[in-house]
Amino acid sequence: MDAAPPCCIYLLGGLRVEVGNDVVTRFRTQKTGALLAYLALHVQRAHSREELADLLWPDIDPEAARANLRSALSSLRRQIEPPASVASGSVLVTRGRFEVYLNAASVGVDAVRFDRAIQSANRATTPNATPPTRWKSVLCSPRAGVENKKRRSFSGRRRR
Repeated sequence: MDAAPPCCIYLLGGLRVEVGNDVVTRFRTQKTGALLAYLALHVQRAHSREELADLLWPDIDPEAARANLRSALSSLRRQIEPPASVASGSVLVTRGRFEVYLNAASVGVDAVRFDRAIQSANRATTPNATPPTRWKSVLCSPRAGVENKKRRSFSGRRRR
């Protein structure tokens, strides 16, 4: 079994980061948390600073947006980099002054693992199994809606 990465990012069920024994659930600003979530969802690629600044602060002056991005990146670096025993910059990487990304080798992301598990299940062939690609159509079918209405609550009373 693979060793756990130094930084685990959880997006499902609320944003949370585990670095060693530390758990981070609050970020300097909501946009700082949004930046981390975006980088985590797209962990396989580098992002230009201009793209990130425009994504998070589209309605302000580009120079001010870049300053906000620098501040958010600095804050994230302080919060999510592992202890000094691991090389600095091993999680949040900036390539020059132009690109930013999360080091996929140092970061585990629950949503990415979940997506890979679904893709793996889609490739698996099991006789008489409902393929995961059909889950949405099965769950969203008109028949599913009727069945769900019958299961109102444990007491059998309607919810209001």
